[in-house]
Amino acid sequence: MVEQTWVWQTFIPAQALVSSTIRHGLLASAAIYLYFSEQDGGQAPDPNVLDLATSHSNAFVEQSRAQLHRLDPQQTNANLAATRLLGVLALAFYRHERANGENQGMS
Repeated sequence: MVEQTWVWQTFIPAQALVSSTIRHGLLASAAIYLYFSEQDGGQAPDPNVLDLATSHSNAFVEQSRAQLHRLDPQQTNANLAATRLLGVLALAFYRHERANGENQGMS
């Protein structure tokens, strides 16, 4: 648990200071968090927040995919941060799709 706290509170934000890719990932995760917080709080979520999350997520996925294909040893920390963020964002957007019935073919 201590390691996970360190990763999310120290390591990934530190990577965002030097990597625009990780910055996009953090902005996307923050926006999707706000979207779900409003929804879980009984409020109608702001669709602009979802659009913002989607926009940053698209930029993040595109840039991180390019970085992961190169596997530059100097980008190891950014790649590690990107894989963590990719997993979290994938689950968050899957939750959104399931809630809206967009994955009816999946069980």
